[in-house]
Amino acid sequence: MKASVKVSVAGQPSTTEKRLVEAAIACFEKYGIEKTFIEDIAKEAGVSRQTAYRLLGNRTELLERIVQERISAMRSKVQPILLQCRSFEEAFVRGALKVMSITLRDKIFMSILSSLGDKGLERYLLNSTPVKDQIASSWGGVIDQAIENGELRKSLTKVDAVAYINMSLCILLLKDEFSPKAQEQFLRKF
Repeated sequence: MKASVKVSVAGQPSTTEKRLVEAAIACFEKYGIEKTFIEDIAKEAGVSRQTAYRLLGNRTELLERIVQERISAMRSKVQPILLQCRSFEEAFVRGALKVMSITLRDKIFMSILSSLGDKGLERYLLNSTPVKDQIASSWGGVIDQAIENGELRKSLTKVDAVAYINMSLCILLLKDEFSPKAQEQFLRKF
């Protein structure tokens, strides 16, 4: 999926765009993702259908935008935990468990991921540049410190470490039968 978030001149979403995204989330909560149409979102936001299409793009772009916003919000909750940890192992386990806790409680996020289907979910989460960028932003300092401290091999690149963290998170998302204890055991094995 190609992410193309339309933004105002200053590089930030306009008030109308923010209102449309909030309206989309409200419609998803009322009707479900599959039964929500751009027309519903436009009506909820109090704008024309043409304005909604122009600012939001298609359904895929809208869903990607909401997922990116949710992941960005997660980062602000996870990063302080990562910075408190004394080792990469502790950061990896505590950070991943926090991500899972937040993700699994976010009904809209989980609905969007479910609407993508398993293959779409895997492709989006594993191959999306915005997702990788968010993980790198959250975990980059921890990864650099772990390489410097010898907790991770010096030959390991940040890109490799981000990919490993991302794949681990995807496995935990797909293994929704894992309890928090089973998630921790899975993470600590490696």
